[in-house]
Amino acid sequence: ENVGQAFNSLNISCSGYTEDEMLSLTFWPQLYAKLDELDRVAQKIIQKEMPSDDPVVLKLTDIMLDTSGCYGAFALGYDVGESIAGQLYVLVSFDENFTARQDVIYETL
Repeated sequence: ENVGQAFNSLNISCSGYTEDEMLSLTFWPQLYAKLDELDRVAQKIIQKEMPSDDPVVLKLTDIMLDTSGCYGAFALGYDVGESIAGQLYVLVSFDENFTARQDVIYETL
């Protein structure tokens, strides 16, 4: 599969990392190879949290990393749109073995 076709515009946020640290992370090639699969896993977890009467197809918009570990190894983020509190994003975090946490993280900007 051509990952570049499916995800031609992704934001990558790396809080607390220097550029050299971010580029030296060893999971990038595997993350790239598994991105379609990880996206499907994340979408299923998100759909379980969303009201079933209003299914939404979300587009992956972000890959997030934070040295604090708040996202595990990384998180996949989806822009849900405007909410009362601001722009709403839902995130699913993964550990270093690419195993998804089953809880959804909600963030607003």
